[in-house]
Amino acid sequence: MDNMLRDRFSLEEMAADPEEAERFADFLEEQGLLTAPANLKSAVLDRSRQADILIIAGSNRLSKRAELIRYSMKIGLAMACSIAFLLAAPDFQNSVPHLQSSDDTPIHVEVSQKLQQLTGKIRLFSKSLLNPEVFFHD
Repeated sequence: MDNMLRDRFSLEEMAADPEEAERFADFLEEQGLLTAPANLKSAVLDRSRQADILIIAGSNRLSKRAELIRYSMKIGLAMACSIAFLLAAPDFQNSVPHLQSSDDTPIHVEVSQKLQQLTGKIRLFSKSLLNPEVFFHD
């Protein structure tokens, strides 16, 4: 059947002429489905156990590990940048009036005040890291 296909159809002609390609498609539809060779499964399994295929599969695993490391580094860098951005953000603490703590204040107000105090301390620490006071002769 392969010789008959080679005699009747040419790849160059099908590439140049869409009608020839259509004729080839019609011919294949008339022939029906082709069956696979009986030993195809065993041949694929035998070939997959050979050394050169195992080396290619191993290199694929290494590239997956490298991809995971690259992804982890991206996430770590994004986290570090976001933390640095939060520490370097302008101080909005002074623009918000502080609420007086009393026994009647809800818990979320007290938590908010504690978080504002902690944020203020973190910002002061980050300012001391970013703008160290250095004397002229040091």
